[in-house]
Amino acid sequence: MDIKKIIPPYILMNDLLLFIIVITIITILIVGRWLLLKSKSGKKIYYTLISILLLGISYISISNSDNDTNDNLTFKELNLEMVKCPAGSFKMGSPDDEIGRSMCEKRHQVTITKPFYIGKYEVTQSQYESVIGKNPSCFKGNNKPIEYIRLEDAKEFCYRLNAKYLHTLPKGYRFDLPSEAQWEYACRAGTNDVFFVLGGFGVQEGEVYNGINTVAYKKYDFKSSEDYYRANAWFKDNSNETTHEVGQKKPNAWGVFDMHGNVAEMCRDYYFEYAGDACDPVEDNHSYFEIAVKRNYNLSEKKMDINNMTTVVNVIRGGSFEDDCLRCRPADRNINYMRIPNCRLGFRVALVPIE
Repeated sequence: MDIKKIIPPYILMNDLLLFIIVITIITILIVGRWLLLKSKSGKKIYYTLISILLLGISYISISNSDNDTNDNLTFKELNLEMVKCPAGSFKMGSPDDEIGRSMCEKRHQVTITKPFYIGKYEVTQSQYESVIGKNPSCFKGNNKPIEYIRLEDAKEFCYRLNAKYLHTLPKGYRFDLPSEAQWEYACRAGTNDVFFVLGGFGVQEGEVYNGINTVAYKKYDFKSSEDYYRANAWFKDNSNETTHEVGQKKPNAWGVFDMHGNVAEMCRDYYFEYAGDACDPVEDNHSYFEIAVKRNYNLSEKKMDINNMTTVVNVIRGGSFEDDCLRCRPADRNINYMRIPNCRLGFRVALVPIE
């Protein structure tokens, strides 16, 4: 059995460093008296060892500090920028009258109890290739988002980052995909606003669109919606059916780019109906079937209804370059069925509290 598959390498390394420090201290205490009594040169050796030990402890302490003095983090070797998202509460999902909503977007109160960090940009092809060693993307470009990957590939990227940046991670945090709640919280950036849009721009108030009479939605500002998505997203109407370099559109209020469109982004949750008001919800700690049985889902493989599909899919968010703007809403939930790679699917990393 490979213990590294059970215990993450950064935990193993922390234990090893602690072991080395303890052994060094014991060694110095044992031989210290002898060195002091031996000669003047012995004293010099003793004090040199003490200095090295103190420097080592200081380095480890700094490397594993909470980074409280900096809101954001940058891992310069990869040019990986992380934006700090404060703890707080928000309304997850969409109101009943939001155009484009689906039944799986039931609105509920979610509390994020600890700060976390989210990638300022989607993971680029250059970053992915530097860590994994290959670039499977359909639309090549160093600063374009990585795509045509599976959930397992994104998780492997995070696993390797944890090993690579062992000594520079904030204490108590690890790289992972954001949970679905963390993703929507970061996307909304402190607001519960309805990001209202119609399926295609140019629809006027009072017209009927997809069977919906827009007279009923006078409280929404259609023009503002159009301006917002054109300024903040690469989607079906403006993408030319391709991905684009990250960071070309406007960021949200927290300084995070491309949360709408470009590539759809994988979260670490499995796809299930919302359970209701919650603190730090995430559906990644159980097998598909354990959760499905708990919620009395129909697991028959012959019946391909949405309840059966939840046993084999994970959540993707944000919409892509080939989706209309309804799919780019913060509340929209989509699925990565059978975790098959495609050219519209990528991810961004998060630094999340270790549970």
